[in-house]
Amino acid sequence: YLNEIKNDFITARFQAALSLYCDYDFRPLDIHTQYEQNEYRYGIKVGLLKNTLLGFYSVLDKISQFINEYLELGEKSGDVTFNRIWHNVIKDKNCKVVAKPIKEGIIKSGVFSFNAIFDIYKDFQQGKEYEELRSFRNKIAHRFLPVDIRGGEFEDGISEEKLIENTLLLARITRNCIMYLIQGVYNGGISLQNSRNHFSQLRQ
Repeated sequence: YLNEIKNDFITARFQAALSLYCDYDFRPLDIHTQYEQNEYRYGIKVGLLKNTLLGFYSVLDKISQFINEYLELGEKSGDVTFNRIWHNVIKDKNCKVVAKPIKEGIIKSGVFSFNAIFDIYKDFQQGKEYEELRSFRNKIAHRFLPVDIRGGEFEDGISEEKLIENTLLLARITRNCIMYLIQGVYNGGISLQNSRNHFSQLRQ
C-alpha cells in the first residue's frame, strides 16, 4: 500500500508539473482537443489539471484504506473513503443519523502521527477551502466541472486560476498526509498516551 500511495502521488505531481511548468508544446494535440464553448475551455492542459486533482484526492482514499487495514478497523474495502473511515455512524429506526462517535480502533491505536491526518479530515468537514476541494473533486469525478476562460466565478464552474490554486493546495495536503502516514508506520505504532488523550478530548 505504501509504495502504491507514493507512486500515485508522484504520478499526480508529474501531471501537475506537465500541465503547469513544462515547456512541452501541447498545441499539436490541442488542435484536436482544445475548444471553447459558452466561455468554457476544454483541452489537454485543463484535462491534465482535472486528472491531477482527482489523483491527489484518490491518494487520500488509499491512505484511508491503509489505515483501515493497519488498525484492523474491519471496514469493507468498498465502504472506505477519507471522509468515512474515522467515525461510526449510528442511525435511529428512521435511518436518521443521531451520532458519529470516533471509532474505538482509532482512539486505542496510539499512533500519534495519525492524529494529524485526522485533523486534516476535520478541516475538510469545517474549512471553506477544503469543502471547495471536495466539491470540485465530486464534480470532476461524477458530473462535470467547466472551466471559465474569462476568469470569473460562477455557480457550476471554476476559473482556470482557481483550478490551479486548488490543485496545488490539494497537492500540499496530500503530501503532508503521506508524511504523517509513513512516520506513524515507521514509529511502529508506538502507543502514546498523548495520542489517546487527543482522541478522547475530541470524543467528548
